[in-house]
Amino acid sequence: MKTTEHFAFLLTILVVFSWLVGCASTGENSKRPAWINGESSQFPRDFYLLGVGQGSTLDKASNAARSDLGKSIKVSISSNLTTRLEVEQRKNSSGSSENISSTTDRQIRTRSQVKLQGINIEKSWQDPISKEYYSLATLDRKIAEKYLRGDINEKNHQIMSLIDSATNSQDAFHALGLLLKAKKHARSRSELNEYLRVVNRTGKGIASSVGASDIDAQLNKLQRSIKISVSSTGTESEKLMEYASGVLGEAGFLADIGEASDFILKVSLRDNKPFTKDGWIWIRALLAISLVNSSDNSVKGSHEWKIKQSAREEQSARSRLINKSGKLLDDQLIDTLIGFASH
Repeated sequence: MKTTEHFAFLLTILVVFSWLVGCASTGENSKRPAWINGESSQFPRDFYLLGVGQGSTLDKASNAARSDLGKSIKVSISSNLTTRLEVEQRKNSSGSSENISSTTDRQIRTRSQVKLQGINIEKSWQDPISKEYYSLATLDRKIAEKYLRGDINEKNHQIMSLIDSATNSQDAFHALGLLLKAKKHARSRSELNEYLRVVNRTGKGIASSVGASDIDAQLNKLQRSIKISVSSTGTESEKLMEYASGVLGEAGFLADIGEASDFILKVSLRDNKPFTKDGWIWIRALLAISLVNSSDNSVKGSHEWKIKQSAREEQSARSRLINKSGKLLDDQLIDTLIGFASH
């Protein structure tokens, strides 16, 4: 009897001891940290940007925290853009709130992903009941600002170098390509500046002496100084020349009659023999363009579009083929020519 009582006493001691050890091991870890709600006294928002993530594994939670931090920056960028556009609208006394919203949405959608350096996972916690992991991502504002300012200053240097090269170039088409590269860098610089305005608590970016609008003005002026004449061969050559000339004229590239041209745009449409399938007459064709330098006959660039059209009658199929060729030239000719300048 005494042995049984002794055993029961020891068992009770073990149970109590195990409970005490369990309490000690979970202790503070069992408490939900305050930073899960997006606030941390250790990392105040005046000095840090924060992101909180949740996941079934620690890696998933950490990646979600980095993503959350990035999303919060994008939301701030959208808010900043809307505010500045509204201010500009009041200054100009034009536009509408709908236009402001659509402009902001477009700018955010086309914004490339800027990789901010200095994001760290500072805290992690696992819920003892759900077993879900939580992570806290932080970004030191001063460190991020340092990197962003360096990148923006580098972009400014690249832009000014390209503009100087374009100004001194003897080849107008080459200069056009240099200015297009400068415009691309200006867009990237604008993106970096938006991030800087969020990272910097004052909301200030870095002012630039030459903006995207200044580069656009130079591009338009240079574009209208380049004169191109048109020659056409193949199917419906006269109609094709009419399409191409109309597009060049609207863009300011077309040389006037009797005026010397800098380049010759050669356009051709070569169609294959029609074939019948399931009662429909099909015609395949190749629409081709090449831009030739008038001074030395060197080819600046060339491009081809494959076309296929059908109809119940051959004449209708050919008519659709010509209309399709005209639409391609209308939609893509100028961009294609400008693309030649970028190479």
